[in-house]
Amino acid sequence: MNDLQVKSHDLIAVYGLLRARQSGFEKFKLDRFFSYVGPCKISGMLLDMGGFPGLFAGNGSVKGDLFRVIDPEIMSNLDEFEDFWPKSNKISRYERRLTNLLEPETTKAWVYHCLLPQSGRELVPDGDWVNWHKQQ
Repeated sequence: MNDLQVKSHDLIAVYGLLRARQSGFEKFKLDRFFSYVGPCKISGMLLDMGGFPGLFAGNGSVKGDLFRVIDPEIMSNLDEFEDFWPKSNKISRYERRLTNLLEPETTKAWVYHCLLPQSGRELVPDGDWVNWHKQQ
């Protein structure tokens, strides 16, 4: 298992409610804790989990925002928001892990991966949660 300690200057890639100008970003005032690096693409497929997105292994790419962590103290709040409990994956709905991004190439960032069952969930075909959510 990776060391789960997020450090100042680490990168984090987000693809759903924590993206810039989305409800989670605003709720946690992430502009105080993160600095925007640019757009990114994450390998996998995005499913609509019923009002929130889930990233799963699969063919395709998911659109996200890449940030540099300024103050890692926020991570415990984000882990709770994402239902990631590092000491017990049995109750976690997500797992945060270092992930190789598709774009920018050769970039590793922290990403929340969904652990919930996939059956019956709708695929977000273009991998862009913000666009998908606007259309729903």
